[in-house]
Amino acid sequence: MSFPWTKVKTAFSFFFQSKSKYRIHSPFVYGLITSAIEGNEFEYKNLFEKTAQLKSEAFQKNETFNYSIQGAGSVIIDNKKVVSVRKLLTSAVSSINKLKFIYKVASYCKPSVIIEVGTSLGLSSFVLNNVINSKFVGFEPVKELADYTDKLLKQSGNNNWQLFKEPFEGNLVNPNFRNEIVFFYFDGNHTKEGLRSFMTEIEEIAKMNTIFCLIDDIRWSDEMFEEWKKVELNKSVSLSLDFFQMSFISFEKKFQKEKFKIFNVKSIRYLLH
Repeated sequence: MSFPWTKVKTAFSFFFQSKSKYRIHSPFVYGLITSAIEGNEFEYKNLFEKTAQLKSEAFQKNETFNYSIQGAGSVIIDNKKVVSVRKLLTSAVSSINKLKFIYKVASYCKPSVIIEVGTSLGLSSFVLNNVINSKFVGFEPVKELADYTDKLLKQSGNNNWQLFKEPFEGNLVNPNFRNEIVFFYFDGNHTKEGLRSFMTEIEEIAKMNTIFCLIDDIRWSDEMFEEWKKVELNKSVSLSLDFFQMSFISFEKKFQKEKFKIFNVKSIRYLLH
């Protein structure tokens, strides 16, 4: 196997172009780094002990099910129709550290609604459903994954959630959303078409609501990263943060048009699988 020089070059380029918290002048971004990413984890200790327990139990049971492929990112399971939960947990589900990052960033935004696009086995859904004073909404088009997510959400202790077992395309815009703070976690269709469709819908939602969004796996492929660069340049996007593996955007007009590559030791630890 050849050495991944391209990935190494990309990582070094990111490092030299990135900024630390000491070079950030935006109060919101500085707070996101210091309060959310670097903040104390003790108050979330029970939540992530429970999450780790659920992940371990799923690994031990190692159920299998037929798996219908929906989009890029879901195809990495040897192209087999029968998939083991253990295989998904080791190759397609976020680490506990990454789940902490997602939870802390979502909590920092103080959303009234959280929408996850692509729930997979539901561990991130379980975590996001525990963000204080928020309603959770999930979209997962693969029935078997959606059923698994449903089981975990029922164990979360918070009944203020909805799960749609269907694609997100054409279904995100909700006429009932007015003056809400909506946090999106996009970990679904990792293609340029998928990201483009997602952006079209949340731009519409942003006309009536405050929108914050985490987009996962922006460097999943060359086409995914090229589409991400278009997101950064989108006139409606007022703030974009590149954490290398994941990105954060907002449409809030109170922000000046800013984009940063963020290097932070703790965020790197969180986002390493």
